[in-house]
Amino acid sequence: MNVSEERKGFRFLQEALDFLKSQHPDFQVEIMVIGKAQPEILSALPYPVHALGMIQDQRELIRIYGSADVFVIPSLEDNLPNTVMESLACGTPVAGFKTGGIPEMVGHLEQGFIAPQGDSRKLAEGIYWVLSKANLSVLSKQAREKATSLYANALIAKQYTDIYQNMLQKS
Repeated sequence: MNVSEERKGFRFLQEALDFLKSQHPDFQVEIMVIGKAQPEILSALPYPVHALGMIQDQRELIRIYGSADVFVIPSLEDNLPNTVMESLACGTPVAGFKTGGIPEMVGHLEQGFIAPQGDSRKLAEGIYWVLSKANLSVLSKQAREKATSLYANALIAKQYTDIYQNMLQKS
C-alpha cells in the first residue's frame, strides 16, 4: 500500500493505534509496514515501526506474514484483497473494516476481527482482541483452513475450467 492513498485508510490505522496505546499503555506492539510509506508518517505512530518497503520475493513475503501475529487492513475501498488472502494462507489472522469482500474472507471472531468501516476504536479493539484475548493458535489454524478451502490455486483453476466447460456446452 501507499500510506498516502486515502482509500487505503492509513489514518484510521494511526487513530486505532493511538487509541490502543491510550487504552492499554503497557501493551507492547511492533508494526511492520509493507509498501510505500513516508518515514515522517510512520514516525508519528505510537509503536516501533519496521518499514519493509515493496516486497517482490514470495518467500520473503511468506516469512513476513508468518512472523506477524495479526495483519491489519484499514482499507476503505477494496474488493477481494490479495493481501488478506496471503495473510490467511500464511495462518495470520486479520483485523480490518467491513469493506468490500473483506468480511467474506475473514469471519468475524473466526479468522480475525471485522470492525465497522471507518471505526478506528473498533479496529483498535480488534487488534487488541486478536493479540491478547483470542486463542491465536485457533485463529491461525482457521485462517489457514479458510484460505486453502476457498482460495487455493488448484480450486480456483478448477472453478474457471468448470465455467468455461459450461459455456462451451451451452454454445
